[in-house]
Amino acid sequence: MLNLLIGIALIALAFGSAVLINVQPVNALPSIHFDRDIYYSGSTVIISVLESQYAGLRELVGINILVLYDKDGAVIAAWDKLESPPDQPGVFIVTYVLPATIKPGKICARYTDPYMPNRGAVACATVLGWCGYVAVKNVVPNPNPFSSSTTFILQGVPTGIRASKIFIAIYDLAGSKVDEFIGINTAAVSWNGKNLGNGAYIYIAIVEGEGKIFGPFKGFVYIER
Repeated sequence: MLNLLIGIALIALAFGSAVLINVQPVNALPSIHFDRDIYYSGSTVIISVLESQYAGLRELVGINILVLYDKDGAVIAAWDKLESPPDQPGVFIVTYVLPATIKPGKICARYTDPYMPNRGAVACATVLGWCGYVAVKNVVPNPNPFSSSTTFILQGVPTGIRASKIFIAIYDLAGSKVDEFIGINTAAVSWNGKNLGNGAYIYIAIVEGEGKIFGPFKGFVYIER
């Protein structure tokens, strides 16, 4: 009987070792990271889960092991499988595009270990509103006058917003267009006016966000080299 019990124990131990052959002993808590601190509607979000314990696995599988939710706790997206890139053992990554209807405010991602549910991690980031959520007051160059380059900056409430597009056209005092440029998904656009001489120029700026047009905003910009 003793030999039988020993044999059963050895078989169970061998079976367990085979199942966990790609799982390292627990030596660190998991962590979760967003690729940026601030996002906007339509932004691509990359979420990384660092799990050194599972460095030998190519994927983690379980029900809702990663959940992305908004400031009110409403679920934005959930994943039942996380994959690890071949060159990043122990790192499991998902990519997600935030919907246009995302609420400005905090978003959080919660990871739950699929094999030990008491282990997990949470990380948060911020979603800022596009132009349509706030007042766009002006677009102004700074510095002005400038010698090498200036930056046309979107002024809105709250600070830190950005537009899907900022169009800038530059005219001389005779009304002829001498330059034009555009910024995409930004709050500022730089310009050096390198082909223009010293003097005063008129700028006209138009801001676009969420299908809405703001402006035109007009003013003078001065070159002094």
